[in-house]
Amino acid sequence: VGMPLIAGQRVIVKAMLHNPELKVLPGVRARVIFGYRKAGGQFPLFQAYPWQLDVKFPVGEQPGGTKAFELPAGRSETYYEASPVVPGTLVGIGGHVHDLAKHLEFVDLTTGEVIWKGEPVFDSVGAVTSMPMKLFYSWNRMGVKLDPAHRYRVSVVYDNTTGAPIPYGGMGVVAGLFLPAKGAQWPAVDTTNADYITDLRNTLEDGNKVGEIGMMHSHHV
Repeated sequence: VGMPLIAGQRVIVKAMLHNPELKVLPGVRARVIFGYRKAGGQFPLFQAYPWQLDVKFPVGEQPGGTKAFELPAGRSETYYEASPVVPGTLVGIGGHVHDLAKHLEFVDLTTGEVIWKGEPVFDSVGAVTSMPMKLFYSWNRMGVKLDPAHRYRVSVVYDNTTGAPIPYGGMGVVAGLFLPAKGAQWPAVDTTNADYITDLRNTLEDGNKVGEIGMMHSHHV
């Protein structure tokens, strides 16, 4: 299973690091390693693409495009609905939430099927330590079929017991691996689309200047 890249394709790598100390840690750096194989031959058997959908799709909270949002006091639900542009198969899924989350869900609204529901694991002080991941493939199938004629919803439920809104306190993102159906043709990217332009600008923005830092502070505090 691999993700195809064409010659000259633009690839963006963006990382966020959190310093748990109250002092500068000199010399810290991130290393990213990609496995790469020249095109041709019988591999990959399946062409796959990383896929994600969040409750603030498509461009997040502005300015800055962060996927985090202000978490109101009490119990709340935030969601987004969409349909894929090409048919395919969802091989696996996981997700990300912040503290005080009850669950994160991905549902086929057309059939009513709950494809995945994840409840966070907390540590002794109530901080989220992990989210479950589910793989859908088996010996006789690659995963769950996704249909452009169906509508899907990602939703996250929180219970903010602090009694006050929390800036950047909420987030709900599902992500996984998607295999387009054989012969499916991706539509051409419209680089003049307003959402595309905004999303690209947000992605290239220095996270130290926008809400990402506030989000990390709120999440970890």
